[in-house]
Amino acid sequence: MDLGTYAIIFLVGACALALWFYYRMERFAPSDLRTAAIHIGAALVACQLLAPAVSALLRGTDIQVLRVVSVVGVSLPALVYAMLATIWVIALIQATLRSGMLR
Repeated sequence: MDLGTYAIIFLVGACALALWFYYRMERFAPSDLRTAAIHIGAALVACQLLAPAVSALLRGTDIQVLRVVSVVGVSLPALVYAMLATIWVIALIQATLRSGMLR
C-alpha cells in the first residue's frame, strides 16, 4: 500500500470514528458556540503541537511498536478530536440558523 492510499484510508477511518462518537455520545457535545470554539482551539493545539511532538519522540526510537503507538495512539485520537470538534461547531451553527429562521 502506498502512502497516499494509507493517508486517505486513515482520514476516512478518523472521520468514521468522529461521526460514530458524535451520534453515539451526544451528551458530550457542547451546548453553546463558545464551548465549541474552546474545543476547536484544544483540537488545534493537539493536532499542531502535541501530536507532532510526541510522535517525533516515539518515532525517533528504533522500536517498531512505538512507531505504531505514535500513529494509532497519538495521531489518530488528535485527528478524531479535531474532526469531532468541527462536527460540533457545524451542528451548533445549523441549530442556530434553524432557530433563527423559525422566528
